[in-house]
Amino acid sequence: MRAILIALTLLLSACAAPRESLMFPSPYQASGNEPFWHILITDQTAVIERPDHAPVTRSLHEITNVRSGWELRGTDLKINVTTMRCENDMSGALFTHAVAMELDGMKYKGCGGTELPPDGINMTQWNLIMLGSRALTAEVRPFLAIDGQGKVSGLDGCNRMAGGFAFLPNGTIEHSAQGWISTRMACPQPQMELASEYGKALRASTHWRFEGAHLVLLNPQGVPVLRYQRTY
Repeated sequence: MRAILIALTLLLSACAAPRESLMFPSPYQASGNEPFWHILITDQTAVIERPDHAPVTRSLHEITNVRSGWELRGTDLKINVTTMRCENDMSGALFTHAVAMELDGMKYKGCGGTELPPDGINMTQWNLIMLGSRALTAEVRPFLAIDGQGKVSGLDGCNRMAGGFAFLPNGTIEHSAQGWISTRMACPQPQMELASEYGKALRASTHWRFEGAHLVLLNPQGVPVLRYQRTY
């Protein structure tokens, strides 16, 4: 009997304890295309932005756990967030949630939550966000476009570049002996310096991996030298 009482006490305690996995994350963002929309939810306030519309702010008076997600309600607003892999139908980016929204009688669909790494490296495009330990703020940023065979083209911050190396499925980077082909356009000095530093970091890269939704290139010592954010 004592064992049964202990088991019941533990069961009731587990039921009464809040489950973090069921708590709606805040702040939370979601967006969709055609028509384009974006929503930012902070605590119990939702701000919805759409082209050709003034931003709409609504208070959420109800946030309910439903099967595989949440339902959020406000005045003339209902948002269903479902935990499932969701692919942005324009960029191809992957997210943790599918989101359906009804606002003032209009229906919208999109993705939200945490961005996930792509299924593979091929057929993706990336903007550089960190060069070594330095975050980039330049308007013209280097980028990489990776084709179906893992071969690369892009911009070094000044000139277009193509070839020279490839991303292999095993997480290594294969450099060709002849290097990459590049245009020879002159740019302002800050862009030239960026292109030079970027080129050195690319040549030093021997491995790649995904860290969350970011692409990271590493040198032979395993030190990250370049970090990218996906654009497609």
